[in-house]
Amino acid sequence: LNVVHVELKMDRWSNRKDYAARSSGIFLFVLICIVLSAVFHGCVCEEVDEVEMEEISAENALQQNALYAFELMITPESSSLLIPKENQYQLAAVEVIKAGVVLPMFTKCASDTIDVCATVNDLSSRIEFLFHFSPELPPDSIPTAKVVGSDLVSATVLEFAFDTESSEGSFAIDFVCTEKSAGTLVRVDVSVDITSDAKRTFSIAKQCPSKELISKPHQNAALFLLSRLPNPDKGPVLYEISRESTSIPLQSSTVVDIQMKMKNSRSIHSFGPLSLTSGSSVVEARLVGVLVGGLLRRDDPERMTVLLRCHANRPDSATKVSVTLPMPPFEPLKGSWNVLCNSSSVQQSAQNDDFPLTGTIEGNRNGSHTGTDYSRIPMNERIQIGSLELTRPDVVSLGKVQPLFNVSAQTLMSSAEPRVIALKHYPTPQTISEFTLWNKIRAMPLEVSSVVVSVSHPKILSARVVIPTVFGYFYVGADGGNLNDAVRKIRLRMFCKDHGTSAVLMTLLFEDGTAVEFGFLKSCIRPQVHTRKGSTLTAGTVMRLITVLGFVFITGLLYYMLRDVLSNSRKLRDARKVPFSPFSVNKSGARPMEQHIRNA
Repeated sequence: LNVVHVELKMDRWSNRKDYAARSSGIFLFVLICIVLSAVFHGCVCEEVDEVEMEEISAENALQQNALYAFELMITPESSSLLIPKENQYQLAAVEVIKAGVVLPMFTKCASDTIDVCATVNDLSSRIEFLFHFSPELPPDSIPTAKVVGSDLVSATVLEFAFDTESSEGSFAIDFVCTEKSAGTLVRVDVSVDITSDAKRTFSIAKQCPSKELISKPHQNAALFLLSRLPNPDKGPVLYEISRESTSIPLQSSTVVDIQMKMKNSRSIHSFGPLSLTSGSSVVEARLVGVLVGGLLRRDDPERMTVLLRCHANRPDSATKVSVTLPMPPFEPLKGSWNVLCNSSSVQQSAQNDDFPLTGTIEGNRNGSHTGTDYSRIPMNERIQIGSLELTRPDVVSLGKVQPLFNVSAQTLMSSAEPRVIALKHYPTPQTISEFTLWNKIRAMPLEVSSVVVSVSHPKILSARVVIPTVFGYFYVGADGGNLNDAVRKIRLRMFCKDHGTSAVLMTLLFEDGTAVEFGFLKSCIRPQVHTRKGSTLTAGTVMRLITVLGFVFITGLLYYMLRDVLSNSRKLRDARKVPFSPFSVNKSGARPMEQHIRNA
């Protein structure tokens, strides 16, 4: 018994020494790891600081280069809109910011009297800017414009866009003056973010028109009438109909064009929807397409097509057709001309009114040609238009517009949001759309007189018909083309100006005076602005990350080792109550002989 008791004591003492040695080893290991981490961090600290300083210097140099490369100027066209001061602004670009520094002309405006400001004249509602930037750091955000000291005038930044390949961009500022702000001169502060840390603000002024000016139509705006009836000597004739004394008789022309533009370069002004009225039921006058608004310029006139039709023979009585173009805050611009209906035009109109619009083409499709006079079928009843392929007219079939493309002038003029209309919806990335046109009865001529494109929200989207440089023969342009026995296409290019959805209406006018309308919806996002966010992964960041991960690893290892030590300590305490021996089968109890010895 004494021998067994001594062996048990020696076994417990040996276990205690083993666990103490293991605990000391763990503690020593953790201490060595901490010391090595500190030494490693101290060794690389100086190197990391040097790398970070180099990176900070490089970032500062990048910011300085971007600041030095930034230039902003008023476009040559808009420079003529400024009120001249000492022979300045002579149809040349006016520099505003050069090498990241606002020029004195635009800084004194904010500190001195408003008389020294570069001032937009009272006949213009817009000014446009160009800017150049560093390709490494494109603009961070859209510029902002704020009117100082007046709530009667508003200024809005529109059409902001830039190209990273050419390192150029542009934007415009629209001004809105009202009758209450007549004669007001206000200051406008414009802020531009060149980089994330560099912001420049310059000031301009806007002169609102006086009460005397707004009591009359815009003095530089004009309406012209372009007759498609050719003059044997000079070709088509252009008449100015915005004069009150203008009265132009048009005896046999059924299609005319209205042209709207500025007479000189001293004005760029916005306008509203064009309206058209006829003074008698004898003459029917209808706009082809819709013009909900836009800008009048000298070099880029707006154009609308008017379809005229006579319903009676009145060669001795002229019917007055009037157009009205709103240009707030000015009085609306008005124009008019006279239409004389002679026998030939009335006869053509009667034929158009008596066209058999149903059954004629269906009979031809079924092979029944007896008694069919194809010359009496209007052109808009023979047009086939498809969006994908020749054999599937999913846009217009036999002159009938399909539901997905059923857009009309009423759709564009309505106040309903375009997104609630169940129409064909083109996504944001799509900027070009093509349609295939062909003549159902190829033995008969089919001439497209013009193609008119209208949008419901011109501040969101602009669209126009284009002809590609390659295989352009197969495309119909804005001036129309021949579809007798050929398959042609129409290409539409769309450009997004802002975020939103706009309806697009395409109107095809034919030589016989008939027309067909179809359209779709187009989603837009604001032109992309590359915003720099987040931090750059530098060498210092990497070293800090390694240090943190090392600390986490050591902490986890220490926790695991301590848990093992604590577990063994609990086993040691249990061993004091139930000692271990070579005779033990398990840890929960003793053999019968050991139990007998204990009892003894």
